[in-house]
Amino acid sequence: MNPETENSEINSTISLCMIVKNEEENLPRCLYSIKDYVDEIIIVDTGSTDRTIEIANDFGAKVFIHPWEGNFSKARNYSLKYATCDWILILDADHELEKADAHKLSETIKDKEANYVFFRVYDTYKESKNLAVYDFGLLFRNHIGFHYSGIVHNALITTDAIIKKSNIRIYHHGYNLSEEKMDEKFERTSTLLKKQIETDSHNPVPHMYLGISHMDRRMYESAIKHSKRAISLSEDNGSNKIDFLVSYYIVSAAYFELNEFKESEIYALKSVEMDNSYLDGYCLLAFAYYNLKEYDKFIEASEKYLTAWSDITNSYSPEPLPHHNGNGETETGSPLSVVYHTIGHKWKIHLLRGVSYLSNNQNESGNSEIDKAISESTDMEETLMLLGNFYFENNNIDKAEDTYRKLLDINKNEVNALFNLGHIRF
Repeated sequence: MNPETENSEINSTISLCMIVKNEEENLPRCLYSIKDYVDEIIIVDTGSTDRTIEIANDFGAKVFIHPWEGNFSKARNYSLKYATCDWILILDADHELEKADAHKLSETIKDKEANYVFFRVYDTYKESKNLAVYDFGLLFRNHIGFHYSGIVHNALITTDAIIKKSNIRIYHHGYNLSEEKMDEKFERTSTLLKKQIETDSHNPVPHMYLGISHMDRRMYESAIKHSKRAISLSEDNGSNKIDFLVSYYIVSAAYFELNEFKESEIYALKSVEMDNSYLDGYCLLAFAYYNLKEYDKFIEASEKYLTAWSDITNSYSPEPLPHHNGNGETETGSPLSVVYHTIGHKWKIHLLRGVSYLSNNQNESGNSEIDKAISESTDMEETLMLLGNFYFENNNIDKAEDTYRKLLDINKNEVNALFNLGHIRF
């Protein structure tokens, strides 16, 4: 590389590009987290009626008004047109950059090979009791033709992407909303997806996303229907099965919630046959086998879950990954952007392993697993409730009473704990 080009890499700049509408609650958090680490802020507003534009101006953003045209990619591409820097960073208003990682941005864009960078994204949910984790492409070089396609879940269309995985963390608060906001989000998204199905009936992608949306709203039957349709259409189209791995997860998870454990097992097995390191598939297999009382299979599946969990959380490959397509444009990301919905269930796996071992008189292993569950739990109330119930059902009255009392120290109004304590006393 000649000195002039090398120097340009050292002095590379970043444009933050966003599309927003009525985001006065989220926007300050997002911009505060990123403002000191980008060179310009480009915001396309699609019709805000609250203080969104005022807030954007307060942060020194360049604001452009574009009426909403019912197409997220079109709005996203407008924002790209206004970007003047060497790199483009894409964030939504409900994103937040981890402050401890912010300084890594300047080092990341010095890379001489990569043109597309994936960050680790954490979806946060209400009361922080659950989360999902995935790697997602949010940073790419400007002026090389990258653009978005898709009216709802816009996909980045690239030519000859060279991907780099970064351990920069982004928090996505889009699921940590009030029920009213979640209902509004669901209605907006599902309406656009149904419109996409009307105009492109053989495309499995909108069915895949409808399945996800319905699962999020606990609409299990329709989640199964749309996810199965996505699977069927993807097979008819000869699509890469890995791209629809999430649909197998949704079907399995929905069946599990409906207490149809054998059906849940079937689709979980299909998912791990496609990807033998698939965390969510092994988690659902473990849950299904536990409820089916197939404990040997449960232990085997739970061990594979723990191995996959360790691989996901501990391994990182910072080297650029070529993602070329000699036939022209391609959507980049899959399978790098596989979402791990059960990354936060490790404590529950340990708990179920613990009670399984105790049920089989393997007390040392059982108590060790329970200690791990308690130390790693993200929901101590549920942990103590499940553990107390196990002791209660197995006539270990002293431990049941002790566990329920610990639970009541956290929540003195826990009805089930009070009810079972009443049984123990009288």
